[in-house]
Amino acid sequence: MKKLLSKISMFLSVLLVSTSFLGGMSTFASTKVTGMNDLETKYNLRTIALKDIPKNITPIKFDTTEEADTFLAEQKAKPKVINLTEITDVMYPAMAGYQTKVAINMGYIKYNVSVSYGYNYISNKFVDVGSVSGYLTGVTLGNGYTQQSYSSSITNGGSILNVKSFGTHDMYLIVSGVGHVASEHMTLAATFYPLAR
Repeated sequence: MKKLLSKISMFLSVLLVSTSFLGGMSTFASTKVTGMNDLETKYNLRTIALKDIPKNITPIKFDTTEEADTFLAEQKAKPKVINLTEITDVMYPAMAGYQTKVAINMGYIKYNVSVSYGYNYISNKFVDVGSVSGYLTGVTLGNGYTQQSYSSSITNGGSILNVKSFGTHDMYLIVSGVGHVASEHMTLAATFYPLAR
């Protein structure tokens, strides 16, 4: 009889632990938003912990997957190569040897490409490139850009400097309380000319 009670007690203990564990699993699984799997597949979203959203980025919040889908569809339709030369709003020729081009796109986000270069003041020509930096400024709500690499070329006898910043554009979202990030490759391109043309 003691052996039977011991087996029943052990069975109930295992059942209780299993029920608690599975109950916890269903609570964890319920944090997934209905329809979120489709959204994750469609836009290559990754689920992230809210604490993993960079401190300098305020994520964009959505109550429903439908709202997030509408927003992400609009973002996906935007160009992945942004030519700042064609849409430059401001150019800062702070000094010979360093320039920044800025373009406002996607609302109030400003796409920036800064370049430092060697300059021959006598012939007014570019001679080499020191560095290229692509980054975002302005109202970057939910957006980040990380440059991975760049390319540069000096053409036309030193009178044209072409640069490209290759990077990743990340959009941080919270959909029904769950953090997500959508990443896509983006290129920021700009053409610079000597300061006195």
